[in-house]
Amino acid sequence: MINSLSPRGKWVLKNISGNRILDIGFAGSDNEPDSLFQKIIANSPDKYVAGVDVNSKKVTRLNRKNTFVGDGKKLSFKDSSFDCVILAEVLEHQTEVEPFIKEGFRVLKKNGVFLITTPNPYGLFRWLKHFLFVKNLSTKKNTKEFL
Repeated sequence: MINSLSPRGKWVLKNISGNRILDIGFAGSDNEPDSLFQKIIANSPDKYVAGVDVNSKKVTRLNRKNTFVGDGKKLSFKDSSFDCVILAEVLEHQTEVEPFIKEGFRVLKKNGVFLITTPNPYGLFRWLKHFLFVKNLSTKKNTKEFL
């Protein structure tokens, strides 16, 4: 399963720290497996690993232990609840990233580890996807999805 992870996913696995771990946006899109979350659980059998995602259908379908439907902008956990908070491949899908970062820091214990990854917005694949292979290049939706 680790071989199916991106280099950023492998980096997250190497840098997880502590006994209480929260993965915000763990479920991913509808057509992708939750590979990173599964690997975190497999690598941390004696740790509390929780996941939060706004995609209620996917969270229900996955039916993983300690996973919750919720918005990363307003987490239902107490302050300083986790040793490690993960925002892997989430922020690039948001128009406002500050609430996610503030909430992540709110639930993170002092001296905890906050792991954030995003793809390169200027990578060749993203340029091709959003500017060469679209029906209407100038649509607001296309620009918003790219940004």
